[in-house]
Amino acid sequence: MIKNILYIFLFLLLVKCANQTPPMGGPKDEDPPMLLKSTPEHGQLNFISQRIELEFNELIKLNQPKEQLLITPSIQGEYKVEARKTKVFIELEDPLDENTTYTFTFRDAVQDLTESNPAVDLRLAFSTGDYLDSMEISGRVFEALTDKIPEDITVMLYSKGDTVDILTGKPRYITKAKESGVFKFENLPHGEFKLYAIKDKNKDYILQPRNELYGFVPGYIELDSIVEELKIPLVKWDISQPEIKNARQDGKYFKVRYSKFIRDHTITAADTTINIWSDLVEDGTAIRIYNTLPENDSIPIFINIIDTAYYAARDTIMLKFGETRRKPESFSYTIKLNEIEKKNPIIQSTITFNKPINATIADSMFFNIDTLSRIYLDPEKFTWNKSRNILHINQALPDSLFQPKVVPDSLNQKNGQKEGPPEGEIGAKDRIPDRTAAKTDEEAKAPEPPKIAPMSVYLGNAAFISIEADSSKMKNEKIKYLDVNKLAIIHVNAITNADSFSIQLLNKNWEVMAEEKNNKMPVFRRLVAGEYKMRALIDRDGDGVWSPGDLNLDQPPEPVKHYISEEKNPSIMTRANWEIGPLDFIFNVDKPGGKSEEKPNGPQP
Repeated sequence: MIKNILYIFLFLLLVKCANQTPPMGGPKDEDPPMLLKSTPEHGQLNFISQRIELEFNELIKLNQPKEQLLITPSIQGEYKVEARKTKVFIELEDPLDENTTYTFTFRDAVQDLTESNPAVDLRLAFSTGDYLDSMEISGRVFEALTDKIPEDITVMLYSKGDTVDILTGKPRYITKAKESGVFKFENLPHGEFKLYAIKDKNKDYILQPRNELYGFVPGYIELDSIVEELKIPLVKWDISQPEIKNARQDGKYFKVRYSKFIRDHTITAADTTINIWSDLVEDGTAIRIYNTLPENDSIPIFINIIDTAYYAARDTIMLKFGETRRKPESFSYTIKLNEIEKKNPIIQSTITFNKPINATIADSMFFNIDTLSRIYLDPEKFTWNKSRNILHINQALPDSLFQPKVVPDSLNQKNGQKEGPPEGEIGAKDRIPDRTAAKTDEEAKAPEPPKIAPMSVYLGNAAFISIEADSSKMKNEKIKYLDVNKLAIIHVNAITNADSFSIQLLNKNWEVMAEEKNNKMPVFRRLVAGEYKMRALIDRDGDGVWSPGDLNLDQPPEPVKHYISEEKNPSIMTRANWEIGPLDFIFNVDKPGGKSEEKPNGPQP
């Protein structure tokens, strides 16, 4: 019995010794493992084995080898990676292709056992033929609209003769961009290649354009010499074609649902005497059509849409409304009223309705000064969107309303004493209404008039009538004032050869705070003190809209230039009651037949 226990103890001890564990104690190991030798050797020719071996100067372990190890060109079969003590073994299921240069890039796949330090720039290139390819492609990836360097970007090459592309199949040549955005392919063959970069979330090496960043170099790269300093701007833009998912009656309405977001739409009837009312609902993925048809017969209508990728589509459907007991949607609206400066005051407001507006009653909309004075809102200062469910108001007010009243001393005092109303007479401000008088029956039944706050925007009952004859409810929005002593101003001097562009001022979260189109000396006012950034969107084709490009048409995004100061700082810091600038913003762009030049203090690509 004792002998059996001894055998079991010795067996467990041997098993424990066989397991590879880091040694205990001693100074911290900060040195990465170093490659001592490999089979094949780096640069070896005519290698035909299916077993690859690497030996290092210390005990090592593997870190997600199937993700970290990049093999280009891609191999056909499966492979197995194993670490034993100081060695790494790779067993290939299928033979390698003949007369082909292969590159094994290990990234962080091999680490030392003690501190997980990865081997630095571990790479093995060899050939199964008598020639080692030596062409290279390198460059940098970045987000077009922010100039940020995204993490985990896969860069891929497809040969001109490949039967797959980024949307349909895995490429043969793959690498990863570093944290700096820099990427590099080495030991490539001569030929013509298409270059893509994607943030491959599901790691299938196929672009999912609805939710993955992507970019590309237009055309094919003719690789007969080393290609360097390529720049790939990345965008996230749904390039799929918009399609109708369904079109049918939904209660009181008819809805046309699409496979993606709609930016703009127009609906016309075959009978041009019929006016079709519609708006976008369900976060912009559906068009809601209102029943304004003279009869219940089916009529053909034409829907023209533009999606978020600026693809246009045209569809013809039959529109018909049947009987329903469902009630129409309740009518509601929200009002956003900007704060007002007391100097050069302007009422700026955006009113959003959940239904299109058919009529407005101007007499029910005014700026209320006090109980005796009001300024009516001018419908000529109204701007509606195409669906008439968003209203923008922009109306100036007299400066005198917000300036302190100065009363001459001669009216305020006489012989050093304040002058009041004549004896026996009550001043207007002190007059107290007689509330004891009996009210008539009609006065008692009449509703109390609404209490309207002074210095406010008042929208009375039935100020807006919807397409379904709903009446809006009263809203009374109190004016809030901007303290100009807490605001900043930025002056900009745009130095550019671009004919059409937009300069956008953004907060530190990359939200657009202000925009100026084709203005070379914009001034951004009413800015809360803090950090800002600035970019220029170049409208190269002059259609008035910056384009994110079209992968299907091999059109890259139109240029975006980001402001960077002479000190190489992309942020613009403002303080309260300060004016900054003018800031020189240089963003020259390539012109047909030539190239532009940018000074060192201009924005980066």
